[in-house]
Amino acid sequence: MKMNPIMKWFTGSIGYHHIHHINALIPFYRLKEVHEAFPEFQSAKTTSLNPKEMWRCLEVKVWDADQNRMLKLSEL
Repeated sequence: MKMNPIMKWFTGSIGYHHIHHINALIPFYRLKEVHEAFPEFQSAKTTSLNPKEMWRCLEVKVWDADQNRMLKLSEL
């Protein structure tokens, strides 16, 4: 998640939260370090606190194993 330094501080660097879901044993203060150490995280899609982008995040999506991607309900 792209945000300015003040918002990073207020949110506890929520932009790295996905790493916690990969391995909950990684302490929060090392999430950025882990993010920077793995090339797989460097090409991940990003979002921001822009209202339009936040709305897109709230759309209901499901995983389609055949297509190997997320689908909106309208695509089913």
